[in-house]
Amino acid sequence: MATLTASNARFGQKTLVTASEGMSRAWTMRAEHRSLRYTTRISDLPVVR
Repeated sequence: MATLTASNARFGQKTLVTASEGMSRAWTMRAEHRSLRYTTRISDLPVVR
């Protein structure tokens, strides 16, 4: 963080930012491909070939 602060002080505010800064879209989990019993039956898991 000290390096980030020093770089921004030298080259201007918001020159460097953290990866999570500026994310405006809300993140949601996509679960439409999940089995209803995804943790209880191994046979319900999809097979990838």
